[in-house]
Amino acid sequence: MNKPLEQTEMNWTLFSDNHFQDYDDFAQSIRGWGVDFRQLKPGHSPASLQQFGVPDLMVTRFNMSQAYDQRGSTPDKMLTIGFIEAGAGKVHTPDGSVSEDHLWCFSAGREFGCSSQADFRAFGLSVSESLLDEVTDTCELMDIHSTLGSNQVVRCQRPADLDRIRQQLAIISRTIRNSNNDRPATQAHKHDLVRELLEILAGPQEITPLKMTTRKLLVLRRALDFLEANPGSPITVHQLAKETGAGIRTLEYVFRDYYGVTPKAYLSARRLAGARRELQWSEIEPTFVSDVAHRWGFFHLGRFSADYKRFFGELPSVTLEKK
Repeated sequence: MNKPLEQTEMNWTLFSDNHFQDYDDFAQSIRGWGVDFRQLKPGHSPASLQQFGVPDLMVTRFNMSQAYDQRGSTPDKMLTIGFIEAGAGKVHTPDGSVSEDHLWCFSAGREFGCSSQADFRAFGLSVSESLLDEVTDTCELMDIHSTLGSNQVVRCQRPADLDRIRQQLAIISRTIRNSNNDRPATQAHKHDLVRELLEILAGPQEITPLKMTTRKLLVLRRALDFLEANPGSPITVHQLAKETGAGIRTLEYVFRDYYGVTPKAYLSARRLAGARRELQWSEIEPTFVSDVAHRWGFFHLGRFSADYKRFFGELPSVTLEKK
């Protein structure tokens, strides 16, 4: 039986509620999360972010208009549960696919990696361990620390339960936006959100694997490990195939299944993103576009400038001028 809660009132704090014309502005504004997303396809990359919460619970709601190779880490000292908004497609992780009927569980500061397609919309609820312990004790739920600490993708057996949580969060989100950050929240409100998520996790669990063969998953993991070990290198398709022990055709199938693009397109996007970041943040003075292009494996400057503008909507010289 649930123990009664004191109806202590508090206000949700609105940390961010913005629409960004460029992903980089989004990345600098997000609170608590470490994000290192790489755009997978050319085109404009607007994003929106709303974050609100109380001291032991933070809600992150975001919309990414482009397809991304997502890398990063969840907030420190908080357990995080992520889920996709209804109708927003799915993301692929090395451990399984995440659709709108799934919860993705992370321990504090846990690194993550996935690929998402255009118009990706999702929630992340980051909960302090003290609040988690309080809710599990008050509501007499099982200890789910092991589930949250395992980076699992868990399928919700009753999707309507997750829809109800989405609706509650959407109402709070709209109310905060319309009331200039003056939305009261009782202790019960906060507990209810966490309790409903934990009740889903406490039920029967079904881990949904990515629809790839064991061989393709092995190739994917080797490719990701090699790319992570060489973050600043202009890697070629042939080099990646050699390192993974796979043929070019197998590598193509793996990247199309996971990222939605060919290995050549992925590696080109990766190199362009690396060049862009160097143009934005390089401490070398003076910085020259030609030097940066060469370091990232682009030896035809005119072609590099054209590809860069097609991908990011501006010439590399313009990016450099903004530094």
